[in-house]
Formats: sequence, structure tokens, C-alpha cells
Amino acid sequence: MSSASLSASTSRLIPTTSTYPRHADDYYDINDILASDSKVPCVFEMQVLRLGFLVPGTSVENIAIGTKMDLPYWLARALCSKRKQIVSVDIPKAYKDAYREVMRADANVVNLQKLGPYYYCTGVKLLNFELQETEALSRTLVEVSGRSMCLPDALQPHQRACLSLRCFYS
Repeated sequence: MSSASLSASTSRLIPTTSTYPRHADDYYDINDILASDSKVPCVFEMQVLRLGFLVPGTSVENIAIGTKMDLPYWLARALCSKRKQIVSVDIPKAYKDAYREVMRADANVVNLQKLGPYYYCTGVKLLNFELQETEALSRTLVEVSGRSMCLPDALQPHQRACLSLRCFYS
């Protein structure tokens, strides 16, 4: 795929407005269920009573403001709603700028299995959060999926399913 056709397809898939389509969870898709269990780094914005046992390595009764924890995506999404933001979400390490630069350089040599078995679907799910890196993350996901389309046999079945447009904008 040439770079001209890649940039044309990228601009067609990425909205130009500031609001991105929300990724709808697929209740019956086992790959979507497993992808929603991916850990997301979070910081608690308010005190949570009687759940201190969830903080590893401590014996406190309550979760204090500023406590950092890796929560599953499904829980982070529930706790980071527009009505009441109990946690603030940060982007996982595999989706940060340093990894995005490596992907842009040559996505074909990056072992996505090491970054996470559901790299694409988890990345798309992260677009549901209002993060500073949302636009850059969405561009990288489209570019990486475009480069990986030439090697569909090398991908795991769940990665092939997540490369479909259904996973990007359902």
C-alpha cells in the first residue's frame, strides 16, 4: 500500500471534529470481552470508602485521593463517566508516544503480541476516554492496521477481527 493511498484512507477514517465515535461493546464477542479486561492506569480523584483492600501491598481501609492503580478497562470506563469522575485515566504504556513513534517508523517489525494480545481493540476502546492523545492514538491505529493488512496470515484470529472497520467505528 503506497503512502499516498494510506494517507487518503487515514484521512477518510479519522473524523476531523473533536468528538470521536464511541466504540460500542459487543456483548457476544469473546474477543471484545477479553479486550475489555485490559489494564488501564488510573488515578483516584476522590476518596472511596471501604475498598482499601483493593490497593495492593497496603492494609488501609479507604482508597485515598491520588492513589494510582491499574484497573480493567470495563471498571475504568464505569468510574470515569461524564457525570461523576471518580478516577482519571491515563494512556497505557504500549500506546504512549514512544511506542507510537516506533510504530510509525516500521509497524511490521513490532511484536504486537508483546504489547498486548488485543492491541487494536484495546486501543479503539481507549478512544472512548477524553485523553490528550486521542487524535494521535487514532491515527496510529489506522496506520498500523493499514500496514498490517498485508500480513493477515501472521495475525492471530482476534487481531484479524479487530482490524475490521466494525472495531474502529461501530
